[in-house]
Amino acid sequence: MITIGRQNGARSAALVCWAEQAAHRVQLMEDNGWNQLDTVRLILASIVAVDHAVGIFVSPFDLVGSQISDALSQAAEVAVELFFLTSGLVIGRSLIGKSHYGDALFLVFMTRRIARIYPPLLFSVLLTVAMALILRALGLDRYHGTAQALTRDSFSYLDNLRDVGRALLTFGFRGGLTGSSNGPLWSLALEMQAYVVVGLLAQAFYSKRIWMAILCLIGLAFAIRAREGGPLNELSVICFGLFALGVLLNIAKPSFPKLLPPIPIDFSYSLYILHFPTMLFIFFLTCQEEVSAAKAWLLVSVSLIVAFAMSVLSGIFIERHRGPRLRLEIRKEALKH
Repeated sequence: MITIGRQNGARSAALVCWAEQAAHRVQLMEDNGWNQLDTVRLILASIVAVDHAVGIFVSPFDLVGSQISDALSQAAEVAVELFFLTSGLVIGRSLIGKSHYGDALFLVFMTRRIARIYPPLLFSVLLTVAMALILRALGLDRYHGTAQALTRDSFSYLDNLRDVGRALLTFGFRGGLTGSSNGPLWSLALEMQAYVVVGLLAQAFYSKRIWMAILCLIGLAFAIRAREGGPLNELSVICFGLFALGVLLNIAKPSFPKLLPPIPIDFSYSLYILHFPTMLFIFFLTCQEEVSAAKAWLLVSVSLIVAFAMSVLSGIFIERHRGPRLRLEIRKEALKH
């Protein structure tokens, strides 16, 4: 009994020691500046949201100068490009960290990508459908005013729902996620395609069997051929290139100076996919008549507050929390040893 007790005590001590070492490794991961990428992505999503708010509520009524409008548009475009760079950094690191899965790497990677992407995305789709139904019931799904150069002249999401469904079923390779009423999702579809491409390439690289590598390359050819939408435009090519650059930068095992505070809730993804339909919904509800400058800027503020509030709630209740999940994985690994 004494011997068994000593063995159990030694095992417990070893588990504690292993868990402490794992926690230390996690702390080192957190200390090399990667955590602040969540903050960077929130800033980038905020820039895009502000640009869209001004474009939806202010620009159609000629209440902002072209220089300011053009500057915001340019800033938003750069923000999207930097999104792809940071995403490539994160995805490249993730693939390297999962290389021990060998021939199961692509399956594990894509399973986790789907689990990360689809819950907030499906919420966004359902929310946009609800908004479209409300506007149609009120007879406000089309603009009846006199404003020019509208971001959208109708909230036609229901008319494009089949394309949205095709995009969801094909991981962005067919159809269209935007449905006309959620414009920013063109870049999400592009990013999802990039996940598949880089995931298959990583699987081919880390495969232990030559036939698996060949199968991945064949799958990559099929995926590229299956892509719908014609040749990539200049912005899409730049975004793909920056994503690839971010992935390749992981070869150098980069670390970043701590310049920004980490955020307790990562809701940048939710903000990116929720803000546009939310703002359009508010526009069609409130801007069917002439809009004054005061009202336009008030609606900009209100729509941003609503979009941020909804995104925070989505971040809390819908998005996956990487910190708690990581701690849970550490505990599971400790129990295995």
